[in-house]
Amino acid sequence: MRAFFLLLLWLFVSAGCSSLPKTPENLDKAVLSPLQQQLAKIPAWKLRGKVAVNNENESWSASVRWKQLHDEYLINLIGPLGQGSARINGNDTSISLETSDGETLYSNQPQTLLEEQLGWKIPIQALRYWVVGIPQPGEARQSLNELGQASFIRQDNWNIVYEDHKLYNNNIPSRITIEQKESSIRLMIYQWEEIAADE
Repeated sequence: MRAFFLLLLWLFVSAGCSSLPKTPENLDKAVLSPLQQQLAKIPAWKLRGKVAVNNENESWSASVRWKQLHDEYLINLIGPLGQGSARINGNDTSISLETSDGETLYSNQPQTLLEEQLGWKIPIQALRYWVVGIPQPGEARQSLNELGQASFIRQDNWNIVYEDHKLYNNNIPSRITIEQKESSIRLMIYQWEEIAADE
């Protein structure tokens, strides 16, 4: 499985590879704005976009389709020209990873499995919060714009930068960059929508 993604090229659109804004000098302790409180109450959503992962050892990019139902997630990754794919199904305590050759791996340590197989070092438990522009419950600092949208979040030594809030009535960011030292994920979201919790 890992070999598939080692072959993928860094094919992210130029807009997603622009220079990051500087870290804000003053970050406030994260208190959810009224908008963030509304977003936190959405129990189920899905998105379609592109993800690019880069760390000190490898880089790869893929199309992504993600469905979130409460704490359950289903993430489909498809590499450029169909070169490699993965189907990730899990929650905060367990995960399964189905590869393009039909092998399915299981673990009760989601982060460890994703890092070993995909080089994905970012905590999957936090990503479902970060992708909608809110910090994971717990200690965090953030910078908000005048509309109460997050422009920057720092949590668990990760920096999350948000740009182009133009989805879901201009409340969900379409470009997200998540970085820590030599690791980063860039997510370009083309479509984001709320769905029924039992869909």
